[in-house]
Amino acid sequence: MDGIEPLPGEGLELRMAVKLRLQNPNDIAIDYSGVVLDEVDSRSLASGVSE
Repeated sequence: MDGIEPLPGEGLELRMAVKLRLQNPNDIAIDYSGVVLDEVDSRSLASGVSE
């Protein structure tokens, strides 16, 4: 899969680097310093934060 790369984990931990492209339909920029993901399309998918 493009945009998903495995990272070293510890024990039972699975780590991945995920590349996302987001489009902002607003007239102003969105200022952010990180991303949190835990749900996609009302389904629990993953839990994590960006660095």
